Amino acid sequence: MPRSTNLILALVTLVARSPHTRQSNVSRPEEPPVASPLRVTNERPVPGLQAAPLWLPLQCDSRGNVYARISDGPRPFPPVVKISADASEITTFSPEAEPTIRRENATEYAVGPGGEFYFMAGRREEGKQKILFLRYRSDGSLDSTITLDTLLVPLKFAVFSTGDFFITGMTWVNSAKETREPFTAVANRFGNVTRVSLPDDTQPEKPTLISAPEPDSQNPVKSKNERPKSQATQYGDSTHLMDEIGRGEAVAGDDGNVYVYRHTPDNRIYVVQPNGNVLRTLSLRVPWPGYSLQSINVVGGRVAANLYSAEPKDDEPFSVRIALYDALTSEFLYGYSVPRTAGVPACYAPSGMTFLLPDTSSGRVLLRSAAF
Repeated sequence: MPRSTNLILALVTLVARSPHTRQSNVSRPEEPPVASPLRVTNERPVPGLQAAPLWLPLQCDSRGNVYARISDGPRPFPPVVKISADASEITTFSPEAEPTIRRENATEYAVGPGGEFYFMAGRREEGKQKILFLRYRSDGSLDSTITLDTLLVPLKFAVFSTGDFFITGMTWVNSAKETREPFTAVANRFGNVTRVSLPDDTQPEKPTLISAPEPDSQNPVKSKNERPKSQATQYGDSTHLMDEIGRGEAVAGDDGNVYVYRHTPDNRIYVVQPNGNVLRTLSLRVPWPGYSLQSINVVGGRVAANLYSAEPKDDEPFSVRIALYDALTSEFLYGYSVPRTAGVPACYAPSGMTFLLPDTSSGRVLLRSAAF
């Protein structure tokens, strides 16, 4: 090899190994990924529904039907309305189909793998608070009730592919009801409860409680975590497990497992099998500053996270973003920005998203879709 060629190779090697070159690569700030804008491609008015504030989050079933609580007056926690995927039909599920239940005592609902609908409710029996699951037929009529055999304060639940229930919440440590401890369990269709444990179910705590704020009646979207003062209290310290559970979510994935989202700084998700074992733990990194996770869908090996801007600006047309993650590794895959005019994210599918919009200008509820 000629000597001049050796000299050129040596210079190239020195530049490649230069600490200054390495320093510039390390110090370069990581740019947030581009969020591709979603555009509404289809819109259908829902017959029989009038525009009113929504209670978040919305839910879906495997057929693309949307389940939503739409405010119907001053009372909190309105009945749930199922809107068919083509917006042609609605079905109403009311907890007061069971005469002993008030709707204020049925704050959580879930959809089973076959589209079965359930409320979780509480009522007094023989001087004790009992927890029930109300199961409904497809026409909205009450099918059966399941009473749990354990005293607990459930906050979230979901339905496994087996028809059993995942429950997470708190229970009292002593009869004085001064101290609570986390309670996670699997219940079968007969109400028998088997206690399980998630990794961050920690030791008992004695919380400091403060009154929860009244929901804003003028806000077109209500979070289900916003409870009237007469209904609930919340932890003063957001790091408490009670807050992590209450502001989290439990959703059934199409793989037969339940994905338990805890409202933690790393957006921790436990993938729980029907036997109660934790299959894996995910951690969803939000790639855009100022956005926080509100709800998730799990379909086709993807976790679709709905992210909301903490401080939306009036001149910002995109205040909601959809982040897609690998359901096995937590890897961020794609991001989409959603215009405010699109509505509230409802259903994720590999082909696109479905949104629900209470359109105050027309007085109608619109079911809208956008393709990826």
